[in-house]
Amino acid sequence: MISAVPLERAAFKPVRYAGPTTGLLTAFGVTLILQYFILRLVSPRPIAVTSLFLDRPIAIGSIRISSLQIFETISTVAAFAFLAPFLRKSKFGLAMRTAAHDYKMAILMGIRANRVVATAFAVSGLLAGIASVFII
Repeated sequence: MISAVPLERAAFKPVRYAGPTTGLLTAFGVTLILQYFILRLVSPRPIAVTSLFLDRPIAIGSIRISSLQIFETISTVAAFAFLAPFLRKSKFGLAMRTAAHDYKMAILMGIRANRVVATAFAVSGLLAGIASVFII
């Protein structure tokens, strides 16, 4: 989330009104730059991350479930429980849905498009951060 909004401002805002191919190429370029930056910053070799409690299986009857799967499921349900009301009942959720349906009409109706896009990038960065915890 920390890097999502600045990336939107620096890379995606200048090409917002360009064609879809330009946005796609910008996304590929940003992805490559971030990937190589992180590889140079950390290491190109995989680093093992020890998990303190996520690798222990939990037995429920005759079924064994990894505690990692349980935490992933709980996190997914919690994220959805936050996201659904946010998109349905908040002012930004309504603005996001309006801009997704007809971007130009949303601007004509007085919705601040830049703020809506920045909020969408912040929410997507937050969800990506939650998902990345379980990938590591």
